Amino acid sequence: MPQDHSVSKLERLTVDAQGHPLTVWSRRPPDPQGVVVLLHGRTWGARTAFDFEPRAGSRSLLKALAAAGYATYAVDLRGYGETARDRSGWLSPGRAAADVESVLRFAANRHPALPLPVLLGWSRGSKIAALIASGAHPPLGALILLGFTFDPNAALANGTGDGAAPAAPNTAESARSDFVSPEVANPALIHDFVAAALAADPTRVDVCGDAEFLQIRPQAIRVPTLLLQGARDPGIEPEVAAAFFSRLGCADRRWIVIARADHAAHLEDTAPQVGAAMVQFLRAVLPH
Repeated sequence: MPQDHSVSKLERLTVDAQGHPLTVWSRRPPDPQGVVVLLHGRTWGARTAFDFEPRAGSRSLLKALAAAGYATYAVDLRGYGETARDRSGWLSPGRAAADVESVLRFAANRHPALPLPVLLGWSRGSKIAALIASGAHPPLGALILLGFTFDPNAALANGTGDGAAPAAPNTAESARSDFVSPEVANPALIHDFVAAALAADPTRVDVCGDAEFLQIRPQAIRVPTLLLQGARDPGIEPEVAAAFFSRLGCADRRWIVIARADHAAHLEDTAPQVGAAMVQFLRAVLPH
């Protein structure tokens, strides 16, 4: 993949989502060949997840994709990064999915001559992305699911979100826990990640409504799909992933496992392999 990221200056944009302003971070080459919307996970917002710049060298997926020729748009969901919570204080999968569809439409309108945007979701974001792709007619050209851990038979982690949202502080231990296996990243990088994560998201977002993920229907996902995971990811059961993959309704589907990678494969030492797999998929499935 190209390594010259000088053309991809970071932009901060605002997208209206049913009256709630969402912060969106963008890096774009001068003449993009495609559009990618990126959706972060449970704990950390867009810049920590996708524009991380440790002293050890860039882990910015926004820069890598922009250098490869793609306009990128990474959204801070409600309560994350530079997007405020809404009045309820809670964030459900359905609420997040509707907001992301607003960002997909925004990105598509900015690039009317390009194919519909690709949606890239990581961790909980990958489940929200699959929920969107299961819908009737999302403005979506392809799907990348990174660290996708959805198991329809597992116990639900987050209930209905009754009462006041706790808004508890995030912790350094939580930030370090994203690097589960030993030797997936050097200690200096992990130190920098903890500092960046807590600075961007000092308060833990209160998510709820995990039962809504049961509306994910792989057979309804008809856009080209890449399932991308780390071989060491403890949250992924191969049999569950295989069942999901086999039921996808799209003919063009790929399942790639990255050796020596964990749940944060795009932030670890395996970042180049993850980026290369994504770009290969994008170049294969998007019209030229």
